[in-house]
Amino acid sequence: MYLARLIRDLALPVGPVVELLAGGEDVCERAAGVLELLALGGSVEAREALRGYIREGERAAEPVSNRQGSMDPLPKHGDERDLPVLLDALERCWVEQDWCGPDVLARGLARFGAKAAGAASLLRRFWLWTPHSYERAAYLEALAAVAPAGVDEVYVECLWDCEAEARLLGVEHAPERAEVRERLAYLRDDPMEESEVREAAAVRLGGGEGS
Repeated sequence: MYLARLIRDLALPVGPVVELLAGGEDVCERAAGVLELLALGGSVEAREALRGYIREGERAAEPVSNRQGSMDPLPKHGDERDLPVLLDALERCWVEQDWCGPDVLARGLARFGAKAAGAASLLRRFWLWTPHSYERAAYLEALAAVAPAGVDEVYVECLWDCEAEARLLGVEHAPERAEVRERLAYLRDDPMEESEVREAAAVRLGGGEGS
């Protein structure tokens, strides 16, 4: 943050930082972090440098997880021009079975809503097959944002998920039906359940906080 502030406050050129993107992984990650801060501060040059490097830079052919630092700004702050890049990166993660990073891409795609509907099939695959169960909630949230049709049954499934974050999504969004309310009551009353899930189940059932 210090370096980004220094560049901004003294109106120093961004070019030397951009050149560091061609360095090793650690150097590239630090440079990307500085450029991300500058882009957040309104630097068009920093934003365009990151966008261009991710699309065409020396590391563009590497697995997404190897260039996560330089990828982060687009999912978080990119615009509609970056949708093809994000979709391509998500597809590459699936083809290469690169399981580190797709959740970040999924959250980024969710920002675009229905405009990112082309990612729906990939998001469903990651939801079903990721070995990282803690990332499942990110894929479901993204799927609900870009292509919500059919996610109700996934929310019901979430009520039995091994991850509390996914169970919480199920508690909050599963459709009203007898089996759902029965499961909500179970989660509300289970002393081994996470407090956030228990409380959400109690609210959903109309009984306030769980006992």
